Amino acid sequence: MHRLLREFLREDDENENLYYLGIVLNNNEYRKKLEDEFNDYLFRTHLVSYIKKSIKYTSYKIKTKIKLLNKREKKILNVVDEEFQEERIYTIRDDSIDYIDIITKPSETVDFSNIIKDQKILKAIDMLTDRQKEILYKCIILGLDDKTVAKSLNISVQSVNKTKNAAIRNIRKLIGV
Repeated sequence: MHRLLREFLREDDENENLYYLGIVLNNNEYRKKLEDEFNDYLFRTHLVSYIKKSIKYTSYKIKTKIKLLNKREKKILNVVDEEFQEERIYTIRDDSIDYIDIITKPSETVDFSNIIKDQKILKAIDMLTDRQKEILYKCIILGLDDKTVAKSLNISVQSVNKTKNAAIRNIRKLIGV
């Protein structure tokens, strides 16, 4: 006899009675009832088996993810602060060179206080970037054309023109003209 059938018959006394009446006594009505009960039992068995396997597979996936996270967590510098129970972020100091500051730093210091006496204009000029001050100095005070200034600063003529116009707009805006 098949293992599932034996378990089905042991599950309930009524199943044994249905088996006796349907199979041994060859009663079609009881046989049909027995088949329905057995099919219901098979469905429940397969469903439970499916759920069990799904849980097992999902737990395996979760366990794998946790292992991966634990490996990854070891490489993070953050730690939980004992006093506040919050994560404290550690940073690594970056001593790299900031090339943007080096490139935009003017080649000579520009001092407009010797040339301009109006304090309002001087304050407005002080609000400009160093690059804007340098371009204004070379274009307006020294009287160099945009092409010469562009060559000396290793930038395009359009960049010189754009920076100069932006600086003049900012000065006008700050002094209220």
